[in-house]
Amino acid sequence: MNSPINFSTLASLADEQPSTLMGCIRMAWPHIQAAREHKVTLKIIHKRLNDAGIPISYKLLAAYVARLQHESQQHDRDTTVPTAA
Repeated sequence: MNSPINFSTLASLADEQPSTLMGCIRMAWPHIQAAREHKVTLKIIHKRLNDAGIPISYKLLAAYVARLQHESQQHDRDTTVPTAA
């Protein structure tokens, strides 16, 4: 690599909005999880997402939430270190 690398174009990636609905839900996932922990219903979360400009159906949101919950549980199981008895 003899030519200089232009990192400014890479730095702007973090500011770009996702191009898919799943990407939008993944970006909002920490907020959705926090709301669910505070017993906010999926119906209210769905309305807020639509109000925020994420046009997702309730049925698709429910499917995405189930998928992300499963992924989180898998990640938790994979990163759990067994303890010696």
